[in-house]
Amino acid sequence: MFGISLSKQNRSKDRCRIYKPDDFIAEIRQKRLEFQQAYEEKRKALDIEHKLKALASGKLRVLNLLPPLRLAFLMEIKANAKQNGTPQRLPIRLFAAVDEAANALSKLNGAEGLDCDLN
Repeated sequence: MFGISLSKQNRSKDRCRIYKPDDFIAEIRQKRLEFQQAYEEKRKALDIEHKLKALASGKLRVLNLLPPLRLAFLMEIKANAKQNGTPQRLPIRLFAAVDEAANALSKLNGAEGLDCDLN
């Protein structure tokens, strides 16, 4: 639940509002979809392909993305790793703040066991 809570905080919603469980999940899914669409629209401008190559070669030292875009980037990396069947070790300094949220959202979406470890 910590990851879902963190995911909720990353989405700038009213933290004092009390949600019914189904409404809470629906809100998270809706915001996740909105941020994913924004990420897809900005993907080329953010030079994501270059970042993916730099990450794979161990040369990515700084990741200047806002938390929602960083979360979408991490989820893309994890989905690619699962799809390719190639576990990937990721530098924790780049993703520590959003890893729990990515794992929670993956479970929420039914994508268990994504093959990436933070080190």
